[in-house]
Amino acid sequence: MHDFARPRSQTALVEIASAHSPLQRHWVSMIAHQTLVLGAALMAACSESSSDVGKSAAGEDASGTGDVSGSTDDGTDGQDGTDGENDAADGQDATDSVDGTDEGDGATDEGDGATDGTEAADGTDGAVSTDVSDRVDFDPVTTDSKGLTPELGFTVPEDAISFHITAVTAGESGITIGLLRDPEGTFLVPKAWYDSPLNQGPSLCTGCRIRVAGAESAQGVLVPNTTEQSVKPGKYKLSFFTYTTAQASPFEAPVITPVQKEVKAHVLIRRSASGAPTESILALNLHFTGAGDLTAANAPEDPRIEQALQTFKDIYAQRGIAVGEVRYKDIDAGLKKIESISGPGNDLATVARLTEGNEEGVNVIFVDSITDSSSPFAGFGVILGIAGGIPGPAGVQGTAKSAVFVSLQDVSGQGGPSAEVGFGQVMAHECGHYLGLYHSSELSFGPQGIHDPIPDTAENDMDNLMYYSGAGTTLSDGQGFVLRNNPWVVPK
Repeated sequence: MHDFARPRSQTALVEIASAHSPLQRHWVSMIAHQTLVLGAALMAACSESSSDVGKSAAGEDASGTGDVSGSTDDGTDGQDGTDGENDAADGQDATDSVDGTDEGDGATDEGDGATDGTEAADGTDGAVSTDVSDRVDFDPVTTDSKGLTPELGFTVPEDAISFHITAVTAGESGITIGLLRDPEGTFLVPKAWYDSPLNQGPSLCTGCRIRVAGAESAQGVLVPNTTEQSVKPGKYKLSFFTYTTAQASPFEAPVITPVQKEVKAHVLIRRSASGAPTESILALNLHFTGAGDLTAANAPEDPRIEQALQTFKDIYAQRGIAVGEVRYKDIDAGLKKIESISGPGNDLATVARLTEGNEEGVNVIFVDSITDSSSPFAGFGVILGIAGGIPGPAGVQGTAKSAVFVSLQDVSGQGGPSAEVGFGQVMAHECGHYLGLYHSSELSFGPQGIHDPIPDTAENDMDNLMYYSGAGTTLSDGQGFVLRNNPWVVPK
């Protein structure tokens, strides 16, 4: 999420966990030391914090490599205390799901206890086409009383350079990866990680080799999302966890309850004989609600949108990403204001679902304002942007998280950049989240901050695009690597 802060001598930014959504978060601008202290107390009180945070609150896995201290290849994780092979608590041992057949390669999966997905020959399976060689679709599965699906399996070929998992469930219940195990038996995401007090409930796994952030209704996971990890060829196993979150007040820890839900999931696998791309193209679908008197007809020549696009292009060009086709679309004019971002029937999900049927590319929706009506702190600051996920869904449009939202509020009078430049920065920052980037550094109330899992992003660098305040414009090489791994970013 993107919030503008006044000059730092006057304003501090505090991240407050949303009572009803551990999956979205908002930045609150607070202008008083007393309020800042209150914000710190609230963060300490809420064990379920936001999903957009960095490397590790307790340190960067010693060296920022993505390894979990004390973890072994059998899934025993020294941080979260779960045993990946013999964890009876999660009800999901390797033998408790139905054996399946890998229809992509025609081989029978012998006794691994995972149901394999079906690989579409053309990589699209009738859905939105993306520039990947393989698409694996799983049959819909229903989570059990503990909120877990059976283990699912998919095979990654020798020339794969990245893959993206998308999972969708009905309603606004939470969904996240239950586990992800690579062909060597290493847990990229260990079982029951969401029960560890060292993680932030199901909203964020800071101790996982591949950082994952839960979401309402639809989740994306990008592998790798750090230069410290790479894709290994062979058979992967994964499961999903569905849940609800309730919180009586911001001063109490949220209660996570597993729920039974049907989950539809697919995996997009990018392949390349020449390795990871260095130059890519990103298509954009720009949607106009009539906010700021902008429509699909007049936006292409409006100076605000022209400058915003140029700012966006300049930022992404640093890492070899050019903006490809830009499509202009009108959307329901009754949805100019986003007044809720989580919970049943929230505005963000309602509007995002209107992107169904769109061409491939990231959806950006311009609105008058964004507020979180569920939060008691909604009046303390201005939300300028929000992304549907870190990353958002890929290879499908029309989910509750299939968009980036940008507010057209002008904060230049409060010490911010001009509206045109500001819109472009917000677009770039939020699209960075949607394509897989976490904040490079979060606000810290002490000497130990929280940082992203990418080793070459300098800590507490206010010039970085993904710094929590959102005022920077630079991207590191590692951040470019992650962005170009996303299926929406197509190699040239």
